[in-house]
Amino acid sequence: MRLYAAADLHGKKRHFKTVVNSVRQNKIDAVVLAGDLLNYGRGHYFLHMLDDLPSPVFVVRGNSD
Repeated sequence: MRLYAAADLHGKKRHFKTVVNSVRQNKIDAVVLAGDLLNYGRGHYFLHMLDDLPSPVFVVRGNSD
């Protein structure tokens, strides 16, 4: 099983794009995002990028989510 793990994206488009591109290019089986995806409510519009991934995404909320 191939896992992709990341944390602290802080609602930045370039970080979300890196995750999406890496998952698609490397045939990842599951994605684990460990907190601080957003930056206190900002950047929530990038979450839709995760919906389009071919792998299940598991998220643990961080203090800025």
